[in-house]
Order: sequence, then structure tokens, then C-alpha cells
Amino acid sequence: MELPQTFQDWEEFFARYDQEMADNHSYEKDKIGLMQFAAGELLRNNDYQGAKNFLQRALQMAKKIQDHISQAEILNSLAQIFYSEQKLEDALLYIEQALEIFKQHRGDDSPEVVDMYNNMAIIQEAAGNYDEAIRLMMENIKRVRESDQFDDLYLATSYNNLAGIFWSRQQPQNALEYLAKAKEIKENLLDPDDPQLAEIYNNMALINLSLDNLGQAEYYQRRANQIIGKNNPVSHEMVTGLRNMALIYEKQDKLIEALDLLNQAITLLRKLFPYGHPEIDEAEQIRHKWEERL
Repeated sequence: MELPQTFQDWEEFFARYDQEMADNHSYEKDKIGLMQFAAGELLRNNDYQGAKNFLQRALQMAKKIQDHISQAEILNSLAQIFYSEQKLEDALLYIEQALEIFKQHRGDDSPEVVDMYNNMAIIQEAAGNYDEAIRLMMENIKRVRESDQFDDLYLATSYNNLAGIFWSRQQPQNALEYLAKAKEIKENLLDPDDPQLAEIYNNMALINLSLDNLGQAEYYQRRANQIIGKNNPVSHEMVTGLRNMALIYEKQDKLIEALDLLNQAITLLRKLFPYGHPEIDEAEQIRHKWEERL
């Protein structure tokens, strides 16, 4: 059976579901789960309003039957949507409610609570509240270390997220310290060509570039681009890798090489976004400035 595609399709699905399943003893619990699933499918199609509609309805139903864990899960999902929409006050409001419910019904040291600290830190970072974001991420890392319910890859992700906060706070040395911790863990656990390492190497390259460690920046960016080229060559990740390497070459006064990579990035952007994209215009402006220097 083909899944509903649009919000209206899902509305029709739930109308039929109500008629057929209303007498089932697990009707409300099952419908909550289905509405969460429908919200996820709508998000895949960038229908944020439709997703929020179903989640809000699922939240009311979860409150009615006192399904506390579903309430917390839905509140967290709503927080992530508001975060994507840059409605950060709403995102914080919902995620704080989710955290309190998880604490009450799962315990202070539960995986759900630990994960909430990570999510709250990312939202606080986006809001520019860097001190609070760092505090929350440090709390996340402390709890991860003390728990036996998280693997080292989760810890590496937390280190990476903390590095990102320090980077946003314009403290590249601190960012590099925690990013190095994430890199060490992932290099020990992952295949050398794993895409997760490309993300780490990209970040290492950018931080080293900002610190004028150009040799290190080039080494990590070259490694990142090799991994992306093997796994996903026609992608926005490849565009980022090409542009980053172009910036490194430009800073090394290798302007011809930099322009060649920037042209490759623009060509790929046009392939990915045939109807135009602001990043294409930005890259072309940079190209024009560099060409004037030749």
C-alpha cells in the first residue's frame, strides 16, 4: 500500500482510521504513534506546518491518556521543528518541557535526559547564548562518561558539538582541542573512508585555516575531499570541500589552483541547483574578485 504523501492525504487516512479503529482498545495509543510517523513523513517533504499540526494533535491526545513519554517525545520533535524554523524561543520552551517530563518519568540519568542536554545546548548556541550552551554540553558529556548506556561514538559526537559551540564563540583553540578528541575516537572506531570522518576533517581544516595553520588545513581538507569523493561525489558536501580547499589555496597565494577548485564547486552547484541558488551567486562574486587579482 502506498503511503499518503500530503497533509490532506494523511487527513483522509486518519478519517478512515477513526471509523475503522475507534473501538480498538489501543486506538488512542496507536493513533499517537501514527500521527508522529505522519509528521516525520511530512517533514521529509518540507511541510513543517503539516508536521506541527499532527504533532500538536498527538500531544493533546497523549495528555488525555496521560502517556507521559509520548508527550516528551512529541515536545522534543516540536522543538526540533521550531529550531529548523529559527523560532528559538519556542524551541527552548518545548525542549525544556520535554526534559522535565523525561526527568520525572525516566530518571535524571536516563539516556533521554542526557540527550536533551545535547539538544538544548545546540538550540542555545543558535540563540547566541554560548555560555549556557557550553554548560549544557559539558553536562551532556559528564553524564555520557558516567553512563554505561552510550557508546564512544556518541561521546565523539558530543565532543564535536562542543567544538562547534567554541567555534561559534570565536575560540578556535578550544574548538580544536575538543575536535581532536572526537577525531581520535572516530579514527579508532570507524573505517578510514567513513563519511563521519569527512565531517571531522572538514571541521579540522576550517579551524586550522582560521589559525593560519595552512599545512594542517590542507592535509585535513584533502583527506575530507577524498572520503567525500568516494562516498558522495555529487553532493553539497563535495561543494563545501572544494570551496574550503579553494580558500586554503587562496591563503597560500596559489590563486590559479584556488580558482580551478572554485570553478569546480560552481559547476557542481549548478548541477545540484539548476534553477539557481544564493550560494552560486556568492561563489561567482568571490571568483570575480579573485580573477581581478590575476
